[in-house]
Amino acid sequence: MKLINYSKNIAIVAISFIANGLFAQFDNDYVPLKSTGSIPEAFVKKAKETSEEDLKSITYGTDERTAKQQFTISNNYFLRELFMSGDVLFNDPLTVYVNKVADELLKSNPTLRSQIHLYVTKSTDVNAYAFDKGYIFINIGLLAQLENEAQLAYILAHEITHVQKKHSVNQYIQSIKLENTTGGYERGSEDKTLAKYKFSKEQETEADTEGLNLFKQSAYSVKTINRAFDVMQYSYLPFELPEFKKTFFESKSLVLPDTLYLKKRHQK
Repeated sequence: MKLINYSKNIAIVAISFIANGLFAQFDNDYVPLKSTGSIPEAFVKKAKETSEEDLKSITYGTDERTAKQQFTISNNYFLRELFMSGDVLFNDPLTVYVNKVADELLKSNPTLRSQIHLYVTKSTDVNAYAFDKGYIFINIGLLAQLENEAQLAYILAHEITHVQKKHSVNQYIQSIKLENTTGGYERGSEDKTLAKYKFSKEQETEADTEGLNLFKQSAYSVKTINRAFDVMQYSYLPFELPEFKKTFFESKSLVLPDTLYLKKRHQK
């Protein structure tokens, strides 16, 4: 004779009923992120036209003309491809929010604020990146993992510093110089790779330091950004699983037996 655990079956049915109700509510309330309003000029302007304008305005140092020209043109075509990909949002709730944080961060520097153009991208990667032209892209994956608004403000300050210091083009020029250097390096050697890495790390350190100085000028508290570095460092890991409380499914008329609840999560 097989004993039937009615309490377990009832509990499972109850959970299914509640879950279906929650999903039904989610289905009714859910509104997907979408761009609205007028399309920004950056989305429709041709890369060739933009490059021709940029090449007239940039300045050149010794032996930098060719490198800067190549960088400017390739950057504009990359941006054009990104804007046309359908992954970049504009006038959506998240992009509006991110821009409001930038407004607060740069409220004492309206000139710099006018040079920064922020967009949210539909990517799960925990990342943000900037272009020297002032375009900064924040992935939804990063927004999902940040713990507070101050952390977002600090990351924006970091990326804004990259824009101010022209880190992208400087790194490109440095890379070209290293590739063309023979003295002290063998082409493709490990030393050359390490030199590029060292230069990149120096730029990141500068962005951290100068970004923090910019952040301190805002109303955000420095104490709240301690874990921002952890978010980026451990971005390859899945979300931390908080303790699940079965009381979420319970009510006065429904109590789940403790036997259905795991006391310990098993990790592989």
